[in-house]
Amino acid sequence: MMAVFGVVLVALGLTPLWPVFETPEFVVAVVGGSVLGAAVAAIVLRRRWPWWTLPIGLVLVFVVAGVPLAVPQQALWRVIPTLGGEQSLLIGAVEGWKQIVTITPPVGSFGALLVPVFMLALVGSALTVLLAGAVARRALALVPGIAVTCVAIWLGLDDARFAMVSGAVIVVTVLVALLLTTPGGVARKLTAIGATFVVGAVAAGVALSMTATPEVWRSRVSPILDEASLPSPLSSFRAYEVGDLAEVPMLSVTNATAGEMLTLATLSRYDGVTYSVWTPDGDFTRQSGYALADGVAPDAATITIEQLTGPWLPLRGDLAGVQTSGTDIGSLYYSPAAQTAIDLNGLSQGFRYLVSGPAIQSTDLTRLTSATPGSDRTVVSDEPAGVQAYVASHSEASATPGERLVSVLGSLRQNGYVSNGGANEPASRSGHSAQRITSLLTDKLMIGDAEQYSVAAALLAQQVGFPARVAVGFVVPENATDVKGSDLSAWVEVNTSDGWVAIDPVPEPRPIPDALPDDPNRVSPPQSVVDPPPADASQIRGAQAPQSDEEAKTDDPDPLWGVVFGILRALAWVVAVGALLLVPPVCIVVAKAWRRRRRSSATDARERILGARDQAADVLVDARYAVTPSTTNRELVSRVAVRDAPQLAFLIDRAEYTTDPLVAAEARTAWLVVEDLENELMTGLTRRQRLARRLALWSFIRRRSRR
Repeated sequence: MMAVFGVVLVALGLTPLWPVFETPEFVVAVVGGSVLGAAVAAIVLRRRWPWWTLPIGLVLVFVVAGVPLAVPQQALWRVIPTLGGEQSLLIGAVEGWKQIVTITPPVGSFGALLVPVFMLALVGSALTVLLAGAVARRALALVPGIAVTCVAIWLGLDDARFAMVSGAVIVVTVLVALLLTTPGGVARKLTAIGATFVVGAVAAGVALSMTATPEVWRSRVSPILDEASLPSPLSSFRAYEVGDLAEVPMLSVTNATAGEMLTLATLSRYDGVTYSVWTPDGDFTRQSGYALADGVAPDAATITIEQLTGPWLPLRGDLAGVQTSGTDIGSLYYSPAAQTAIDLNGLSQGFRYLVSGPAIQSTDLTRLTSATPGSDRTVVSDEPAGVQAYVASHSEASATPGERLVSVLGSLRQNGYVSNGGANEPASRSGHSAQRITSLLTDKLMIGDAEQYSVAAALLAQQVGFPARVAVGFVVPENATDVKGSDLSAWVEVNTSDGWVAIDPVPEPRPIPDALPDDPNRVSPPQSVVDPPPADASQIRGAQAPQSDEEAKTDDPDPLWGVVFGILRALAWVVAVGALLLVPPVCIVVAKAWRRRRRSSATDARERILGARDQAADVLVDARYAVTPSTTNRELVSRVAVRDAPQLAFLIDRAEYTTDPLVAAEARTAWLVVEDLENELMTGLTRRQRLARRLALWSFIRRRSRR
């Protein structure tokens, strides 16, 4: 009866995870795991198999039934396991625990997220049945269900009401189990049951009235930030310059220098359409509670958000410290590589904070003549036509990288004209696609704004050999603390051996002529026909492309090697699992061998004889003979018919109850009799029975010292 209540308690203990999944497959995984785990433990107890058969049986059930119950979408006809399903099952057993708390619920039966649920049900129910059948205090069989409940609440949502209701149900179940399995009168049981329901009702009422958010794993673990889903702030650049947002106050800033650049985001990936945020290792990490408050310096700038919206938090370059005032940011992520901060909940009006960091100012181009390229990575998957030709016509191939960088970017500022396409301005198309940048570099009149010039400068710098990225942010105006939408700008940051350097590539405003005469030296779009890159090609600066068709062919792996590697990988998994399963048996054999050697090699003959007595008692206990503290030495050695057993009892009595001197020959005689006893106990057993006898743990658990 207690085993049944314990298994039910394990199943009910997993209910706090229901809001995470909300799918019938969750119920199937819980019920299936509970029934199978209880069945395996019941068989082991009924057949009186050694303890180590239980974990082996659970592993076999997990491998066979885990796919249809925990990864049903990868099972053939949702019943037969597949190789891909087994792979997902093993990976889910390791990684599924954190994935549960980092993915947005409800998740249904997505991926292998049900694997931890199946494992908890399987192991919890097996331990419940084992404790109910092998321990005198059967109430301990309820402990696994309580433990599973705690784990489920820790993995579940931070909903205090649901957690408390689940806890109340568990309390009622535990009390009912204790009442129905405990002897007593009818009146006593009815009174206790009534008290149980009162306790449950009070607990449920308290749960429904709670408003505080409980602390669970989900509230501590940062969800994975998908950089690709973030909008590029450069795409809406023109709306701030001449659109409806031009005169709207975005933020106010104090203790900042005029001309200082407040970065919203740095953009390191260009796909021919937009420049977007990208980090090599996806190193955006959650800054919970603003642990960087200690880094706020006395000269920190104070920024107050006005009408600025979106996830991008204005910074002073690399984030050294942030301290909020008033409403806190709910979900702040920061990337040291991108020097960009993101609030997934969005900025709110009136939010004020202190921010420290190296104030960014535009660097004079002439100071970069001796600069050398840095090692940071940026990604360009679709380079606009005309970039290479522009670099070739505006720099000397024999010059140093720094000299070529200064020459190319200097030509942009010298030859370009600024127009935002507003009223009374020449036409200037918005956007920074590959076609728009090609047009900027090849038209007779180079006309654009900060959006186009910053992108063009980044691509030209990378062509010269310098990793480069585009930065978007606000420039602090002269003699003003209010920053408007028209103060938004974009610049290029070039990575040198000394770090990232900000450069303003936008030409000085000047009158734009109607047209320029034809210049035979003017760069025009290349007319040669070239093969377009593959649709999914990604060019990372510094990577080497194949130099010939033969070299390109070597990149395609032989399908035979793929099969070989797959077989080797599967064999490696089998060997690893086998080695893991062998650890407990090997430890038991080693422990018994060490115990026997310690007893037989004692320095005193009396200790060796007493050790022989202990060794005889241990092998008899492992063979399931009853040995108690009241068992005499003669009764002990007479359990199995061996030669010279009375002599062994006599020697043990002399060693234990007299002070007569004993010699080494008598100790050897005692151990020879023990060896005969050990051999006799193994006589007539099958190989499996002998192995089970050697791995039995009863002598470690149940034997009591008679010393």
